[in-house]
Amino acid sequence: MKITEKKTPGLPPTKLFVCCILYCFFSTTAQTIDPQEEEIQFYRHSGIQPLVNAEQEGDLSPGTYLIPHDILVAKGKVITIYPGTKILFTQNAMLVVNGTLVCSGTKDAPVIFRKLDNRSYFRPIDPRVETRWDGIYLPDSAKLTMSNTIISDSKYGIVVSGKDVSMALDSVRFIDNKFQNVKIGERMMKIADNSPIVFRYPEQEGVFVEPVAVHNVTETIQHKNHRGYETAYPQLRIGMAITAGAGLVLGAVGVAMYRHYSEDTDDEQSRAKANAGRVAAIGGAVLFGVGAVGFAWTFFY
Repeated sequence: MKITEKKTPGLPPTKLFVCCILYCFFSTTAQTIDPQEEEIQFYRHSGIQPLVNAEQEGDLSPGTYLIPHDILVAKGKVITIYPGTKILFTQNAMLVVNGTLVCSGTKDAPVIFRKLDNRSYFRPIDPRVETRWDGIYLPDSAKLTMSNTIISDSKYGIVVSGKDVSMALDSVRFIDNKFQNVKIGERMMKIADNSPIVFRYPEQEGVFVEPVAVHNVTETIQHKNHRGYETAYPQLRIGMAITAGAGLVLGAVGVAMYRHYSEDTDDEQSRAKANAGRVAAIGGAVLFGVGAVGFAWTFFY
């Protein structure tokens, strides 16, 4: 009896090739991480939590967060930022507040808004490239409350562009913002860098009123004399001290010249140098007097 082996029908070569291609494609796709997800994971591994959604609300507990694109606090929504929290921004990103933003920092643990360092990007950027973030914008109905907060490295700081806006800043500092620190309507507020300020901006039925400063600590930047006028007397004091020093040196040289050449009264050239020494001595005395008086004046005005 002859036994014949039964063969199992196989796939045609063309179909087998197509199946291999599809298998390779899907298995490769399954192993590939979405580029956006890969970037998010990169920041998380660096200890930075990206705020991915375009609209945000809720509490931000102490930590470091990243705003990678424009973020909106919608009307009726609230974001509360707790002490010690850092909010980092990528280049040109902005925070738009139509609802309420509360930053409750403390003296020892301020809330900080600043740009993401160029070297900390998912794809690092040359340190020479300017990567400032845009700013915090307050359109209609926005409410902003900040205490012990630092806003730095932005283009525009805080911009109030709406009508029904309320803003309360308490010990808020602005550091190295390119074009402005605070703008309300068309008015640019004069706020010195790294100078804690406190002021209120109440609702005004569509009329912009310049906020009245409650307290403006500016000891390291500007000072006021006894009449209340601002004066840059630290710079003036240095200038007067230099003037007095220059006068002292000039006067000493003049006296030395006069004593040396005045002994030879018969020589015309010596008499000329003695006269020059006398003039230098007088000029030095005048300069020293002006500098000394000016230096002393800065302590009383």
